[in-house]
Amino acid sequence: MKILSLVIVFLGYMLVSTANWVLHKFGNVTYEQVMFHLNVPLDAETKLIHSYLQNTVMMASIITIALYIIMLKTSPRKCLMFSILFLIV
Repeated sequence: MKILSLVIVFLGYMLVSTANWVLHKFGNVTYEQVMFHLNVPLDAETKLIHSYLQNTVMMASIITIALYIIMLKTSPRKCLMFSILFLIV
């Protein structure tokens, strides 16, 4: 039950942070424009990937690890309720 809670928190944070990252890096663009920029080989491609990994995956991992430490002391039911609330918010 706690593993499910951690997966929900990780995926929820990844969704929100990916949306924020796309808006920050590309502005208000369509999905097709983002896919075009990701498929066109540019010199900044490595910086773009590094920025994504740093701002989304690393932060989601840090938050998930911190919540895991906190969840060790709580019941599985409270963990699941908290993760669902986190996903909704």
